[in-house]
Amino acid sequence: MQTGSGAADATAKVFQTIYIAYFIHETTVGRQDLDPFRIAEAAVVECAIAGKKTGASGIPASGHAAVEHILLMHGQQLTNAPAHAIASAHVRLAQFIATEKLSPITGA
Repeated sequence: MQTGSGAADATAKVFQTIYIAYFIHETTVGRQDLDPFRIAEAAVVECAIAGKKTGASGIPASGHAAVEHILLMHGQQLTNAPAHAIASAHVRLAQFIATEKLSPITGA
């Protein structure tokens, strides 16, 4: 992710994608194999904190693979998951955003 005014928007979009992928995963697979979501989320949190502190944002090298894995998984979900699971994930994201919770990921 780059620095500048668009960095916060890009970070927010990555969070949204991780959470939508998580919700689809939870609907289609269940609450198992959640570590990749937790690791990717932690990497983007670290990126957001660094962005606020220094103005420079970027996903830490240690988190690149996890974030990339979730983004690729989400691409596959969009191709293979039932439309109702994708629609439900978007509703759940909106519901999560309206709460005070820090993360929707179970056990995070």
